[in-house]
Amino acid sequence: MHVPGKQKGMMNCHTLPRASVCEKIVFAVPILYNRRQTVAAGATANARRGASFGPVPAVEMRWNMKRRFGELKESGRSFIGTGIMIPAAEMVEIAGYAGFDFVIIDEEHTQFASETSIDLVRAAEASDIIPIIRVPEVSEVYLKKALDTGASAVVVPNICDRQSAEEAVYYSRFAPAGGRGACPGVRANRFGMGDNGYYENANRDVSVIALIEGAKGMENFDEIIGVKGIDAIYIGPVDLSMSMGLQGDVYNPRVVEAMERMIAKAQGKGHVVGTYCTQIDDAKKWIARGVNFIDYSTDTSMFMEICQGVVKAFL
Repeated sequence: MHVPGKQKGMMNCHTLPRASVCEKIVFAVPILYNRRQTVAAGATANARRGASFGPVPAVEMRWNMKRRFGELKESGRSFIGTGIMIPAAEMVEIAGYAGFDFVIIDEEHTQFASETSIDLVRAAEASDIIPIIRVPEVSEVYLKKALDTGASAVVVPNICDRQSAEEAVYYSRFAPAGGRGACPGVRANRFGMGDNGYYENANRDVSVIALIEGAKGMENFDEIIGVKGIDAIYIGPVDLSMSMGLQGDVYNPRVVEAMERMIAKAQGKGHVVGTYCTQIDDAKKWIARGVNFIDYSTDTSMFMEICQGVVKAFL
């Protein structure tokens, strides 16, 4: 298309490549070719229909979670997500439309909390991507608030022993399985439209992902993976390297060996295991080594990389 005033050969919006950076990352890692099948969101009763529209059909009342982290575990394939640090629903939607399987909404390393995360969970549901919230620490309040948004799972950082793992599970499950505070009027229960089955469904469907990222967690790894109710293990290479005195050197043979050892042990106990990568080649290597899921970079880091690339292209 000719644009008046444009010099011949200059790029315009119609000549730019259509594939986004997120799409390139998703399809560069060869684990997503069998794309997830859309999970039925469930029927919603239209209680305000006029009489002229006829009777309202009977529907099953469900709680609010549209997609489960568990469905990825059950899929038998590897899966990939990314971290959300920018408190904007658009970032979550972009990740979903690009084809990522999940987002991890980061309340640990950001300045926002549950009042922002709840809107990011809504954006995840709108773009058919699984929302996971990374809470700041093992805490009754943080876990309760995160799960009340309707998030599918929680990543609980710095799990370092059996006690911290058990607390993470306890605060994420309703009685009798745990001690999560119960309120029927939260978003996860459709603000009270659900029924008492909500509590049982939540205990069944919510996933607890234990983040092992320190020398103490590595030392106590066997007892952590033996805790009932831990649904997945996430090994954090950066903090792990820091705790080993290697200052972020995630390629150090000691770090790689420690990760490989923990991956084998966790999978031997039936856990799915994930890790964090910022390079596509690294993600491919860890998938080849048997890792089940990749948390790939963050929205902030990917945007910075693109900005740097654009600037360098014009220097």
